[in-house]
Amino acid sequence: MSRGQLHRMWGLCVLLLWPWASAVHAQQVQPKDAAEVIADADENARRAREFFEAGVVEAEAGRWREAHTLFEASRALHPRASTTFNLALSNFQLARLRDSIAEIDAFRAAADPQRQRAELHELAELRTRAEALLAVVVLTVTPEAARIWVDDRGIGQTGPRRELRLDPGSHEIRVVAPDHRPLSLSLSLEPAERRDQQLVLEPEAQASAPAPEPRADVALQSAGARSDPADIEDSRSTWLWIGVGIVAASVGALAAGYLIGDDGEGPELTLHTKQLP
Repeated sequence: MSRGQLHRMWGLCVLLLWPWASAVHAQQVQPKDAAEVIADADENARRAREFFEAGVVEAEAGRWREAHTLFEASRALHPRASTTFNLALSNFQLARLRDSIAEIDAFRAAADPQRQRAELHELAELRTRAEALLAVVVLTVTPEAARIWVDDRGIGQTGPRRELRLDPGSHEIRVVAPDHRPLSLSLSLEPAERRDQQLVLEPEAQASAPAPEPRADVALQSAGARSDPADIEDSRSTWLWIGVGIVAASVGALAAGYLIGDDGEGPELTLHTKQLP
């Protein structure tokens, strides 16, 4: 039996046995009863509390990055309003202002205005500070249909003018549009900085247009090109003077033969290798 036949037979066996194996697995996996579900929830709450308390320790020591990681782990196990509050604060301390504002808005949306009045007041002040520290970048984009990504996140704005509110620090901006070459831009922004930037994408046809081929009658003058009448006249004059020179040289040679004599002796001549003025 060839290798190909073995492969086909193996694939057929898998197809035939797969429904049976799935049914057996489904019978073996039994749904949890209520007691087990409650026990799991209690365990998650306990671990979430441990992560939360460890995050508080890190935050009080000024280690906000570690604190933020622990608060995230706590919320993944058991979301609480206090965890959202601390995430808003840790994001602010890490200059993640947009994330801080998002956490503040999430807290306010789920908060009890009467019971959590103090927390809401504190977060309102924090939001005002975060908004004031955001950098504002105004992009004038050509063409208008271009799409913009900031740090690999799509910006859902359209039109020639786009206003971006970004965290202080470094950012990578990428602009793309159909039939245009993409454009990339690196920005380093200060807190509360405002910057205007014009971005013009180059059309693909203009960017890749081949250089024009030289015309044959320009590149090769001998390939059927017609000469100018003035050039013809100059050529005739040149050949006329060349003929006169040849005749004069012949006459001079004859005269020199008489002057030098039959023994070949005469005045020594020096050859000039450069033209004289």
